[in-house]
Amino acid sequence: MTMCSIARAANRCGFHFKLFAKHVQYIDRLLNDFRTDAITWQNCYFHFFLDLNDSKISHVGQASAY
Repeated sequence: MTMCSIARAANRCGFHFKLFAKHVQYIDRLLNDFRTDAITWQNCYFHFFLDLNDSKISHVGQASAY
C-alpha cells in the first residue's frame, strides 16, 4: 500500500507492507481455526514435558532413568 505524508518542506512517499502482511497472517490463522484440531485439541500436548514425580523434563510415557 502506498502512503504519502507531508514532512515540513518535503513530501515523503513510500511503500508500507507491514499492514498488508498482518492481514495475510490473520487470514492464515483463521483457516487454522476451522481444522478439527482447533476444536478437539487432538494434536496439542500440554503435558509433554511435565513430570511431577521428579520435577525433571521428560517425555510422558517414558520411564525415568533416575
